Amino acid sequence: MTIPLVVPALESDGRRALDLGGRLGLPLNGMRRLSSRRDCPVYRADSDGRTVFVKAYAGTGPEHARQEAAAFDLAHRVGSSLAGWLGARSLSVSPDGRIVCLGAVAGNSLSQALRRARRNQSSRRACLRAAHRLGIFLAVLRRVTAAPGKRPAPHLGEYLHHVAESLAARRLLGRRFRKLPRLAATLWEDLEQTAWTPSFAHGDLTPRNVHVDVDGRVGVIDFAHARALSHPLDDICALRAWLHSTGVPSTLRQGILSEVRCGMGNPYFPRAVERFFLAFHGWRWAHLALASGPASRLRALTASRLSQCPEEDAWTLP
Repeated sequence: MTIPLVVPALESDGRRALDLGGRLGLPLNGMRRLSSRRDCPVYRADSDGRTVFVKAYAGTGPEHARQEAAAFDLAHRVGSSLAGWLGARSLSVSPDGRIVCLGAVAGNSLSQALRRARRNQSSRRACLRAAHRLGIFLAVLRRVTAAPGKRPAPHLGEYLHHVAESLAARRLLGRRFRKLPRLAATLWEDLEQTAWTPSFAHGDLTPRNVHVDVDGRVGVIDFAHARALSHPLDDICALRAWLHSTGVPSTLRQGILSEVRCGMGNPYFPRAVERFFLAFHGWRWAHLALASGPASRLRALTASRLSQCPEEDAWTLP
């Protein structure tokens, strides 16, 4: 019988560290909560002189933390074979599979680096070097995890339909999105009927989950949405959606995407695969932006138009 995780809101940091550390079998000191999410609070702490991050899953299945640890370790094993990688590993998972402790990845988020890159040429060069190395990593990750003969995870289609229905039901903007549920069904059907090979994907490869340092070395964090049977375009389109929707200047945005593609070896993929993941992440961005409040409606509309961007054919078979 699994005992549900309960972290009282008023519990002291010391008591919390003692509880989580005991369940992980690790000493945790100086614990500080970073995320306010009740279903998965995230903490930063020190363990035997190392900076670590602890995630406590309360509202998901009991194996979610174990699955994230496995995905984190897989990606960093692949990355550690490459030059310029900022690596780490998982340190412990609680016996009930609900709490995971992960080593800290050096550097700072790519989103922070991109803000500096707008006015600093050194930061810009570091971002472009990191993007190239990220492309190399994605290419090797695909080669290592390719699953010929397998079909995509059904969750992808289910989530796309869920987001389409949610957008279409919006009271003020639903008219703009009314055709999305039918289009979602078409995109999923085309994806299933097209010949392609699934592989591992991070699932949420936005710049906040990519770390870079001043030398352009790169690492990746937060594998909570990792998928074994997906595609590199899952990650590429997540990155593209973030770059578009947060107003990164077009020359910098195109430079980042170009370096990723070059690092991957300039691959081309079937149009049906690209169309699906463009919609998946464009609509997801719109869905999240609308949930953030009225001020985000313009961002939502921008995100929903991603499939018409002229850059998008760069990854499609001619």
